[in-house]
Amino acid sequence: MLIVLLRVVRKIAFYKKLGIVKDRPRRGKPRSVNTFRVRKNIQKRILRYGKRPMSKLASDLNISPASMGRIVEHELGFYPYKIRRTHVDRKNEDQSSRKSTETPKY
Repeated sequence: MLIVLLRVVRKIAFYKKLGIVKDRPRRGKPRSVNTFRVRKNIQKRILRYGKRPMSKLASDLNISPASMGRIVEHELGFYPYKIRRTHVDRKNEDQSSRKSTETPKY
């Protein structure tokens, strides 16, 4: 109730100041890439398949990779990173797998 009352008071003050009730025109250039629809689409795609590279997602949506990273990091709160492969020593891997199949000696 208080919020509605404040809105009415502000509208009356605005009318007294300018003589009109309409909203003022917005300032600046409107967003073209970072819109609600694009952010929602990106979030769904990341949650569906998170391993897909951000550059490929950006090219699918026809936006720049910089805009994609900005949306993912700042707007959605995700951390864009690439999962790195690590080198595995095959000798040690074979020995560890053999150890697990052997019966333990007490």
